[in-house]
Amino acid sequence: MDRLRELLGLEHAGWRALATDGETAAAFYDEVLASDVLMLLPGGMVIDDRTQVVESMRGPAWDSFQLTDERVIDLTPNSAVVTYRATASRDAPTTRRCSTAHMCAKAARGG
Repeated sequence: MDRLRELLGLEHAGWRALATDGETAAAFYDEVLASDVLMLLPGGMVIDDRTQVVESMRGPAWDSFQLTDERVIDLTPNSAVVTYRATASRDAPTTRRCSTAHMCAKAARGG
């Protein structure tokens, strides 16, 4: 599978977990997140503790979501940034620009 499909598939899988329930979302992110994390959230909130990031995924599930304007930008042979527009609804619809930095697990381990 090429990197574009793999990374976009991972983003969609994360959103599906977030649209299922808090336990599913927390389990998904506990499995895929690196040990070093940094989340920048609307309103200026910053979370840089992995445990807090995973716990934050336990909130109410999204009722629906759609990802558009998806892009993957290669940084190195082992890393890339994924960007997209997420439109999601819980109590009311919201649209946000999102980005995620990815590093392949082998590179993260120094291999």
